[in-house]
Amino acid sequence: MKLLPIDIDNISDSTLNFLVGERDINPLILDRIAKTYVGEIEIIKHVIDNPSTLPETIAFLNRYSTDEIKGYITNEKAIIPFAGEIQLTEEERNLFLKEEDGIETKDRGQKLTARIQRMTVSQKIQLAFRGNKEVRSILIRDGNKNVSLSVIENPKITETEIEHIAQSRNVSEDILRTIAKNREWIKSYSVVNSLVNNPKTPVGVSLSLINVLKNRELQSIEKSKGVASVLRTTAKRLITLRSAKGQGI
Repeated sequence: MKLLPIDIDNISDSTLNFLVGERDINPLILDRIAKTYVGEIEIIKHVIDNPSTLPETIAFLNRYSTDEIKGYITNEKAIIPFAGEIQLTEEERNLFLKEEDGIETKDRGQKLTARIQRMTVSQKIQLAFRGNKEVRSILIRDGNKNVSLSVIENPKITETEIEHIAQSRNVSEDILRTIAKNREWIKSYSVVNSLVNNPKTPVGVSLSLINVLKNRELQSIEKSKGVASVLRTTAKRLITLRSAKGQGI
């Protein structure tokens, strides 16, 4: 079953209500709706009631939604204590979930990659949401949008990782756009600078962030051949405007 070509963030209320009530629907669509509209109580109740909803989606809602929804889950879903649990061996649990302070060995990295490649999409999504730093670094580049987006929803992900992802040219535009929408992450000057300088970042996103940058970074962008011409032009204009106002920042 393929994902529908729809923009979950901007669909109409009528379409949204239809989707959450549709029994024969790709569960990954329901998962994306749950994570996008986590604060919309009635929508989320319909997601919970839908038999196609994945256990890991229920687990996400049980962790991050309102107390009312958590109570609704407890009443409606007796499976919740076990929801979202990947069936892992002890070796796999240590490999995938344990955070390591040291540098990964070549053998460990190869073993990790090989085991992840054998997983289904659903298993990868669960792992992306729960896995350690090494797992996150692999799955953020996964070709499936739902897998890579689940990585940046992992509660253990750090600001340093987000900065590195924002710099990467090996991630999708969806990842970069999602980072830019997160108010906490764009409080970091380094993350904003990384996004604006990344040629993979959608131009509209970069333009919405560029005025945050200081003149030193703007001067670098003005001379850069790796960014869109409109960004170079905008950087030059901002420098000129600030100079005229005596804002030498």
